[in-house]
Amino acid sequence: TDAYSEDTTSQSALILSKNLSASKVLVIEDNPSTQTVLGRLLNLINITNVSFAADGVEGLKQTKEFKPDLIILDITMPRMDGYEVIQHLKADKETNTIPVLIQTASDNRETREKTFRAGATDFITKPINPLEFFSRVRVHLENRLLVRNLTEQLEQIESELHAARRMQIDMLPTDKTLKTIRESYQLDIAHYFAPSSLLGGDFWQVIPISNTKIAFYICDFSGHGVASALNTFRLHALVSQNNKRLVSPAEFLTQLNRQMHSLLPRGQFATMFLGIFDKRQKKLVYAGAGAPNPILIRRKKQTFLHAEGMPLGILPKPIYHDNTLKILKNDILLLYSDALTESITQKGTRLGLPAFQKLVAKNTQIPDTNDALNSLLQGFFKLAPPPPPDDVTAVLLKWE
Repeated sequence: TDAYSEDTTSQSALILSKNLSASKVLVIEDNPSTQTVLGRLLNLINITNVSFAADGVEGLKQTKEFKPDLIILDITMPRMDGYEVIQHLKADKETNTIPVLIQTASDNRETREKTFRAGATDFITKPINPLEFFSRVRVHLENRLLVRNLTEQLEQIESELHAARRMQIDMLPTDKTLKTIRESYQLDIAHYFAPSSLLGGDFWQVIPISNTKIAFYICDFSGHGVASALNTFRLHALVSQNNKRLVSPAEFLTQLNRQMHSLLPRGQFATMFLGIFDKRQKKLVYAGAGAPNPILIRRKKQTFLHAEGMPLGILPKPIYHDNTLKILKNDILLLYSDALTESITQKGTRLGLPAFQKLVAKNTQIPDTNDALNSLLQGFFKLAPPPPPDDVTAVLLKWE
C-alpha cells in the first residue's frame, strides 16, 4: 500500500463506503499476513463485517453460518484448495450465487482459464494492488446489492399480485352463494376461471335482484394482466353501485358504457353479456356488448343467443337491445370467453367455433353441471394445451 498515495486510496475508499458498509465479506486464506492486509484494505472502504477462514473446510463452514455477500478466496490452501471450495459452493443452491473473487500469486493463462472454468466470478493477483482491489470488490458487492434489491422488489411485487389475485377470486360467487341460488331459483351453475397470467381481465358474477329475478353476466376486458385486472375491479364496483337499477339489460349496459367510456383510457374496452332471469315467468331477458354469443343447449340442440352490441368504453352512445327467451326445464346456457374458440391447437391452427361446438355437444349431456364443465374443459385443453394465450372463463347454467 505504500506505493500509492494516501489521498488517492482514501478518496477511492470514500466513494465505496457510502453503500457497502453493511456488506459481509469472507476471506478464505491460509496466510495470516495476507489475511491482515485484506482485512485492512476492506476496512479502508468501511467494510468492517469481515470474517476469516484459514482453509477451505473452515471456509465452507463459515459460508453457511456467516452468509457473506462476497468471498475472497485463495487457491493454494491445506485440506481443501480453492478449486474444491468453488465446486462445493456452486453445487449448493444456498451458496451458488455468492460472488467469488480469487486472489493468487500465480498469474498465467492456464491458471486464469482454470479459475473461471471452475466458476469463480473474478480474479486478482498477488501482491494486491489496492485500487484494483477496491474496484473489483466494489463491482461485485454493488452487483450483489443490486440483485438483492431487485429480488426483494420482485418478491414484493409478486406478493402484491398474489394479494390482488385473491381479491379478484373473492369477487367471484362462492359455493355457498351458488348453492343458495340453486335452491331459490332452481338454477344450477358451474364455473371456471383461469387467467393467462397471475391476474386476468375476465370476470363473471350473479346478482339476485328479488325473490323471483336474478341477473348474471360475463365480461372480458381487452388485454390481460394488471391493467385488465384493475378494470375488473372498476366494473365490479360500478355494477355493485347500480345493481338496484337492473331492470333492462340493454339500459344497464348503456349506463355502464357511459361510465366506462369516461373511465377507461383510449384503446381499452370490455365485452359483456348480461341476462336477467324471471323464474315466475320462466323468461330470460338479455343483451350483449360484443361478447361471444352464449350457446343454448335445448334437447341436445345448440342455438346461439345473438346479442349484438358495441363493446363497453369505445363509443359514448352505442345502442343496445333487449332480447327475450322463454326458458324450459333442463335448458343449458354456456357463457364463455373467446379464448375457448381462439386458442391454438397442437396442429398450430385456431380451434374455431365449430370444433368448440363439438366439445359442447359431447360434454353437456353429462347430468351433473360441474362434471359436464370439467369434462368440456379437459377436452379443450387436450386440443389446445396450456398455457392459453388469453384468460379462460366458462359459466354453465342449467335450469332445473
